[in-house]
Amino acid sequence: MDGCSLCGNTEANRCSLQDKLVDRVTCPTCGEYDITYYDRDLVVGSIDCKQLVSGYLREHQLQQAKGSSARPFLLTKESIESIIDAAPVEVTDRVDRLLINLAALSPIAGSPILIKPRTDYPLGYCVNHDELGFMIQGLRNQRFLETDSNGNHLTIAGWDRVRQLRQAGVSSIQAFVAMWFTAELNEAYDQGIKPAIERAGYKPLRIDRVEHSDRIDDRILLEINRSRFLVADFSGHRQGVYFEAGYALGQKKPVIWACKKKYLGKVHFDTRQYNHIVWDTPDILQELLYNRICVLVG
Repeated sequence: MDGCSLCGNTEANRCSLQDKLVDRVTCPTCGEYDITYYDRDLVVGSIDCKQLVSGYLREHQLQQAKGSSARPFLLTKESIESIIDAAPVEVTDRVDRLLINLAALSPIAGSPILIKPRTDYPLGYCVNHDELGFMIQGLRNQRFLETDSNGNHLTIAGWDRVRQLRQAGVSSIQAFVAMWFTAELNEAYDQGIKPAIERAGYKPLRIDRVEHSDRIDDRILLEINRSRFLVADFSGHRQGVYFEAGYALGQKKPVIWACKKKYLGKVHFDTRQYNHIVWDTPDILQELLYNRICVLVG
């Protein structure tokens, strides 16, 4: 199978990894990703809404820090379904995402943004370059984007809109829960964290309770990206919780900090300045967390 599995671009490079069980694809349109031999032939070939997957891949790569050694995203049946389920569909939502992605392409305010319509249409989760052109014109009409002899650049109003969108987060009802997956804290989750999130009108997600076959690090980043906010409980001081909270902060998502009282003294000094919910029992945790969600997220 030649070319890109998603957009069909014949200029995409493909190489085999892991004894030919995984293909790594580098596409001018979709970016770089890994896909298993099974999913390449039986899933991607038949799915609809491929442009939503292409859009997520381009957006995911823009969010990675420059110089990052992060591996390409692994596409599987499960991750593709999750991407499509969480992707923006309405035109106005996709225009907002396009604006955020254009901002990521502008390292300095006022610097020109190079847009290649034939290959950059996934930046707006678009079907083709014509739809991207329509959205770009919409950004110009709203005075968020200007074009002059030097190229495209975001206006002051455009940067202000980006700030508003980043602060608001995605219009998701999902809340990602980062915590120590141990029997000692199961009651805290089942009787404290989970019901507090649900009372506030959101849907909690704990990665160890989700059935998937993806690479765990890719799936964690995917679910944080699609969440409205993150609840991080530092009881037990697991390194993964610190990482996930830091990643969410980097994505401008609200983070709610919590820790069981007996573990509070050893919270890392880099995070002690944050206002932690300190709890002893699940019912106290539930009440304090519910109130914090209402204040911080709404």
